[in-house]
Amino acid sequence: MTQDLFRPGLIIGPERHRFRIASVVANLPYGEIWQAEDLTAAGHPNVSILILTPMLTRQEGFIETLRQELILLRKVTHKHALDIYGLFSYQNAYFIAFEYVDGMRLTDLINDQQLKHLTPSQKQGLVVQTGKALEAYHSKMHKAFQTLGPDLIFLNRNQGVKLLLINWKALANPYKDFLPEVPLYTQYQAAEGFQSTASNIQSDVFALAALTYEIYAQKPLFRLEDDERARYQREPKAPPILNEAQWKYLQASLVPEADDRHTGTLPLLFDLYEVSQTPDSSESTPDATLSSLDENEHSPPPNEPLQPLLIGKKKRAHSFALKPWIKGLFLLTVGGVGGFMLGLFINVSDLNRLQNEISQLKELLSSQNAVPQTQNDANEQTTQEMLPPVLELEAERASLDSPSVQVSEGILQDRVSDTDMGPEMIRIPKGIFLMGDLTSIGDDNERPVREVSILQDFALSRYEVTFAEYDLFARATGRALPDDGGWGRETRPVINVSWFDAKAYTQWLSEVTGKPYRLPSEAEWEYSARAGSSSNFWWGNQMQPGMSVCDGCGSEWDAQQTAPVGQLQANPWGLYDMNGNVEEWVEDCYSDTYAIAPNDGRPLTQPNCHFRVLRGGSWFDIDRVTRSSSRYRHPADTQDSTRGFRVALDLTP
Repeated sequence: MTQDLFRPGLIIGPERHRFRIASVVANLPYGEIWQAEDLTAAGHPNVSILILTPMLTRQEGFIETLRQELILLRKVTHKHALDIYGLFSYQNAYFIAFEYVDGMRLTDLINDQQLKHLTPSQKQGLVVQTGKALEAYHSKMHKAFQTLGPDLIFLNRNQGVKLLLINWKALANPYKDFLPEVPLYTQYQAAEGFQSTASNIQSDVFALAALTYEIYAQKPLFRLEDDERARYQREPKAPPILNEAQWKYLQASLVPEADDRHTGTLPLLFDLYEVSQTPDSSESTPDATLSSLDENEHSPPPNEPLQPLLIGKKKRAHSFALKPWIKGLFLLTVGGVGGFMLGLFINVSDLNRLQNEISQLKELLSSQNAVPQTQNDANEQTTQEMLPPVLELEAERASLDSPSVQVSEGILQDRVSDTDMGPEMIRIPKGIFLMGDLTSIGDDNERPVREVSILQDFALSRYEVTFAEYDLFARATGRALPDDGGWGRETRPVINVSWFDAKAYTQWLSEVTGKPYRLPSEAEWEYSARAGSSSNFWWGNQMQPGMSVCDGCGSEWDAQQTAPVGQLQANPWGLYDMNGNVEEWVEDCYSDTYAIAPNDGRPLTQPNCHFRVLRGGSWFDIDRVTRSSSRYRHPADTQDSTRGFRVALDLTP
């Protein structure tokens, strides 16, 4: 990635803050980690830098989002969390400077099969120090980390665990298919991590428990390629080193149901190690058994603080002699025994310090349980804000003044006559998303990928407009009934309607209900179809049998005819048949690219527009055409057995 631009000895960074890079010590899916000297700080202390892959930095909005994430991370300070110094640029590249790391990571111990050489105390230290760093993140950020994996757990001499707490899942997930390798956090994520809904703190508890299992069992609980189903199907055996009580507590946080797990990392750590029956007091002590070679005698002296360019956090910079460590790592790589490695960063001699650590843990748990109610309420509100917005039934009831609107089980409906109801509508929350070809398999008209803001909540019909609903309009206005192809009417989606027919139906709905019905914009349509996802379909990147009606999608209607609406699974926002069945007219005038399209959710309008946009693909199309980002054009006055529509409704803010 960087061999053409970056080389040992190169001085990089802006004029006011320069770094001399030395060597690559680790690779992540997001870039290369180099050791470097900070030439601006007094004493030129050693630091580490992550040179970001251009596959991320060239994505619109990524750098600004990363910058904001790093600013927020200033709040997280913990001895086992790496301090972030700043985001810097050099020519067309970007890099993050952070606290020095030796380069050894937990993933190296796993890959080199060195876990078997760790004592119970050392394994406990790994788990507890990682868990405490996670707890620091949760307490300050009030959200899940989502990215825990052994590749982000560094093992520094004299310091023990150092966790890189950048939430790469939130930052890079929209571009994950561009990354050179699959991020390791997917191997440890909970079942809910595979869904488009936001993870919570108990998702991190699962990841820590899965990592703990691997440390003790010396084998992973899941493979990198395992999917959500494995979280329900896998029945792990107890690692022999854990006693019965410890295994019971660990299993409690490995269940697929988030609400049944420990409520946080501290409760899990307390249960795991407070109940230990081993006579070795160091083994029963949560924390500090993997912390340093000798913290009291060999801690490096403080230097002048690093003065970051963008993040003004001051932190003691550490300076280490590199050559002995590099030699040691080489010996380990070519077959050095585990004793060398353990002697590098493990100390279990100070039993008094270990007893103090368990007291600190108890105090943390007590303080966590004693949080004032107002703070609990604020935290609960913050947690709720993380989750994808859903229809708040009571709030919606309060905002609907017209008696013609009924609210039942989160569904809005307007009355169109004394005996008939209009389409069932689902409230769609406002939000921001990336629109277009996120997986690089689409057509040119799905580019460039751009960030779009949906500025107001709106409603979208739960199903495609059916023949029954359209026929009411046609009879009321004296229009000809569209041909159903002999497939049936009633609950099948209306077909053989033009864009003008669809517009006329929305205008009629508005007239008879007094509500602002319309066709959705193209951006609103894709936002709703994705329902928080960044994959080809809302359920993933590959077509799955029974998820869509198209040519080869695995339904009984494939390539033959439409299906009655709502026969297959709804997306996470409660919308049916967004992918397949019938392609759907939207408001927008067609353009070959998104270069001139609005970024605020409004439709693209042009005078004398001839071609209108269709989205979603149909029963006749191959699965590629039914992707959430796929788009096609047709003249606005044409009709076909593959074309239908659904309606949108403006909601009062």
